Amino acid sequence: MTRATSRLCRDHAHRRLASPRPQCGGGLAASPPRLGSGIATEAARASLADGFERCGFKEVLSYTEATNHRSQAVMRKLGLERDEARDFTSTHGGHTWSGLVWVAKRP
Repeated sequence: MTRATSRLCRDHAHRRLASPRPQCGGGLAASPPRLGSGIATEAARASLADGFERCGFKEVLSYTEATNHRSQAVMRKLGLERDEARDFTSTHGGHTWSGLVWVAKRP
């Protein structure tokens, strides 16, 4: 990821999660003026490479809301595949959120 890209992305990080299995979580959000500029794709590509190369992950899960078509396009562009068996619904503050899960396997 370029230095300029890292400044334009609000959140791009891996962090270890408490789990019986090794897991890592992260998030990515481009600032509104940068939507459609390719920054999310660049940051996600760098994140996947880091997860596979440095962290040694066998797979990386990504999820987004069912209505977030831009994020789904990024996942498709990067070659992630939908895993409907892992989709989920969550409720936060009285609002229901439907998460679609995508998977990248180590090359």
